[in-house]
Amino acid sequence: MRMVKDAGLNLMVHAYVDFGDWKRGIEAAVSAGADAIWMPGALNPSPIFAGKLGSRYGYWSADFDLDAVLDTMKAAIDFTKDRDKLITVARAPIIDGVFEKALDAYVRGGADRICIFDDRGHYTPQTMSHVVKMHRDVVGQSVKLEVHCHDDFGLSLANSLEGVRAGADVVDCVLNGYSHRSGNCALEQVVPALEVLYGVKTGVDLSQLTSLCRLAADVFGVPIPAQRPHIGAAAYAYSGVHISALLQEGWFVWETIKAETIGQERHVVWSPTSLDRHGMSGPVALKIRRMGLSFNEAQLQEVFAAARAVMAGKNFATDEELEAVIFQVLGTARSEQAISR
Repeated sequence: MRMVKDAGLNLMVHAYVDFGDWKRGIEAAVSAGADAIWMPGALNPSPIFAGKLGSRYGYWSADFDLDAVLDTMKAAIDFTKDRDKLITVARAPIIDGVFEKALDAYVRGGADRICIFDDRGHYTPQTMSHVVKMHRDVVGQSVKLEVHCHDDFGLSLANSLEGVRAGADVVDCVLNGYSHRSGNCALEQVVPALEVLYGVKTGVDLSQLTSLCRLAADVFGVPIPAQRPHIGAAAYAYSGVHISALLQEGWFVWETIKAETIGQERHVVWSPTSLDRHGMSGPVALKIRRMGLSFNEAQLQEVFAAARAVMAGKNFATDEELEAVIFQVLGTARSEQAISR
């Protein structure tokens, strides 16, 4: 945290603080330069968060004392605000006699944000929408609502988007979805979705997303799957029947977000199915014509045969490899081709 602040980066740094030892945690965070405190443990269903204070702080226990929890939370909020820091607290459990009283205490106490977290990744989008709206109905517009979604069922993106649609102001997300278990909502997925599908301006420079995520993959040593949305190596790769439309019509046939917009590169991978398909009107023939070359059926068959030899053992050829085959078969030098283009 000190390194981030000392580097002068334009980042708001939040520090997680354990509710069980909140005073020492807030002091340590403030001394390290934190801009905000994130303290979700007051009314969390896990006994771990209340274990340091006793069973009366856990609403699952027989001697649960809601007033004691809220008094402690008020003290923590005051302690944070006295140090001129923002504070985020956790959602209130949807229990009669607890939900509205807890939220009212958070608002009156001066909390800046309330985080609605799906810590087990088992919310459906309908659940997330319902819970966000319940919180908004109680707290009004005086407090920002934040959603924190895990991906155990592959729903973190859907739940985050539905949270925003239902009225959430902030989405917790991470590069490449990195986190424990199945991970959290991925920044490089939720940002383009908000920008392109929902028209929400996030302020994020989309052109830097791919390079940023690849940097994170290198730093953490966790590779990005080839078919990862937007940033994967195959996200803007085209093969088979898709090539024809790409060559004839352009990027917009298959892309909702232009490759360059998100810092990606569009490329073609020629597979065996790309060769024989549609003959003189197929993707290979279109490729040759786009190169400005003339050919006949016999020459096209020679290109197919030479391309199969390149594909032997790996089942594909790069665009550059196919071009080399075409030049070889048609006997046209690259320098001549460059002039013709």
